[in-house]
Amino acid sequence: MLGKVVKVAPLYVACIALMGVLSCDEAAGEACSTSQYQVAYNYRDELAQSSCTALSGRGGWVFAVRRTCSGDAPTCAEICGSSALSEQDYQVSRGGLECFNALHVYTGRPQLSEDTTKDTAKLGLKMYRFDTCNGRHCGPNFCCCRSK
Repeated sequence: MLGKVVKVAPLYVACIALMGVLSCDEAAGEACSTSQYQVAYNYRDELAQSSCTALSGRGGWVFAVRRTCSGDAPTCAEICGSSALSEQDYQVSRGGLECFNALHVYTGRPQLSEDTTKDTAKLGLKMYRFDTCNGRHCGPNFCCCRSK
């Protein structure tokens, strides 16, 4: 069954929380394997969240918020400043959020080998930091928002 969660011994619970959920497609004859992205949204969300957190420069709650890459989409300043957004988390709902940067996390990048001795001196993941929150163009696909 696709997406079947395999039960494991309690000893492995911490490892699974970090690495993902074991899953397999028995109908297709697949062996069960680990996918580190089933627990999280996807790797772009994880990259944006970690980058925004590192860029914040001060303590507080930090969120990487997806933005539609379109000239018609709201700016990151508008997205982060939205009360509808801050109301989604009780720890920031009263004080609100502010934008402090914007990112574009690229898709379609080469997949490098898990073996760190291979694929050396090759470009992998790619990201652009805008250093502004006011772009209305198709550029930023993530807004870096933090508690005020």
